Amino acid sequence: AKGKTHKGSADASERNLIMQLRKAQDLDGKSDIRISPKRSMKLSKGKIDALLKKHDSLQKPVDKRKFVVMLTKTLRGMK
Repeated sequence: AKGKTHKGSADASERNLIMQLRKAQDLDGKSDIRISPKRSMKLSKGKIDALLKKHDSLQKPVDKRKFVVMLTKTLRGMK
């Protein structure tokens, strides 16, 4: 295919799960969290606080990446 075929969001922070959680935390959980291109969900402020606290407690970048992957899979499995 020629030309630009990317149609997603230009800003990477809008797709990053941790940044979405931080934004939702600032808005008291009233913001949607996009977990896949076609699906989003809302989480309670308490769950958001607990997830971000766990993420911030991890020291190594590898552990943080593993946590984000695990969290993404878990959220996609929830209904």
